[in-house]
Amino acid sequence: MSAEIVRAQDPSRGTSRASKRLAELNSTARSSQADEFARAFGQWAGGGIPQQTLIEIAQEVDPLIADGIDARQIADGIKRWHASDRLYPSQIPTFVAKAARRPDGPQTKATQRAADTLTIADQLIAEFTQEIA
Repeated sequence: MSAEIVRAQDPSRGTSRASKRLAELNSTARSSQADEFARAFGQWAGGGIPQQTLIEIAQEVDPLIADGIDARQIADGIKRWHASDRLYPSQIPTFVAKAARRPDGPQTKATQRAADTLTIADQLIAEFTQEIA
C-alpha cells in the first residue's frame, strides 16, 4: 500500500504541522462582515467584552449572514441574547430566529410602551454610534 493511500485512510498519519495549523485556522475562520458585526456589538454594549467572546459572536453570525438573514434581524437577535441570562454565543442563532417572529394579535398598551421604548433606544444608539464614528 502506498504512503498516500495510508494518509488518505488515516488523516492523522503524515499530516504536517502546516496542515494542522491550517485546519486549526479554518475552524475559526469568519468573514470580515461577521467581524464588523461583532465589533459594532462590542461598541453598542459599551466595551469590556473579551476578544474571545467577540470572535465567538462573529463565528455564530457568519452563517446567518451567509443565509441572507437581514442585518437588522441579526442585530435584534444579538441584543436579545445579550439581555438574556444565556451565556454562550452559540445560542445567538436561536435569538435571531425569535427576532423574526412578529406578533399575530393586537398589541396591548404595555407591549406598545415597550416597543416605543425600544424604538427610542434604537434611535439613541444610532446617535451614539454616529458620534463615535
